[in-house]
Amino acid sequence: MKYNISVKEQTFEIEVGEIRQGMARVNVNGMDYDVRINDYPSAAPSQTMMPSPVLPPRVPAAPAAAPQRAVTPPPPPETLSGGNVVKAPMPGLILDVQVRAGDSVKAGQTVIIMEAMKMENSINVKIDGTVKEIHVQKGAQVMTGHTLLVVD
Repeated sequence: MKYNISVKEQTFEIEVGEIRQGMARVNVNGMDYDVRINDYPSAAPSQTMMPSPVLPPRVPAAPAAAPQRAVTPPPPPETLSGGNVVKAPMPGLILDVQVRAGDSVKAGQTVIIMEAMKMENSINVKIDGTVKEIHVQKGAQVMTGHTLLVVD
């Protein structure tokens, strides 16, 4: 089933797929997540798989938190155009970009500060290099997996 939900003035397209034993496959704005449904009713032996329309009343609101409940770990940084891509680990608001294109960076250095779930999070680079591209600016809202910058 597909839903359009809004959280803090940001709209998300949610699609809830197969639900099996309290686990569901959820697609949020094009990204798949395996999520656990809290308070999922136990199914009788003859009902081991329930179709999506038989959802507990709170489930349509629950997918807004799906990115934080992802069961599968995020993929390792990918390489794009000969550089290391730094992606948003969760949805949030960019509070500060602490580097510029052309700046040298060291592994572990904080390059971006973002707010997610009312907490400030430091986004660090994993390799030494030079900032090749910056894809966000202060005040931008980003989703999980959004490219923040590229280090070469």
